[in-house]
Amino acid sequence: MTAAIVIAPFIALGTGIWRAWGSGITLTDLLLAAVFYVVTGLGVTVGFHRLLTHRSFTARPWLRVVLAVAGSPARARP
Repeated sequence: MTAAIVIAPFIALGTGIWRAWGSGITLTDLLLAAVFYVVTGLGVTVGFHRLLTHRSFTARPWLRVVLAVAGSPARARP
């Protein structure tokens, strides 16, 4: 069951991309999505969680700002 819960969304994503290829999704869209996914993921895990929540490490002020901005697209909206 756990494997199905983890794998099914990726199968659905791949199917959706395959069906929309050429009419709505291009290689540029996929590359931008991958870049933003990685940047936002690092901003949340390293910036928000490790740096700002637990204070696991110290960072220069400019890096604190960069990590906070990188994680901000994932913040909860009211």
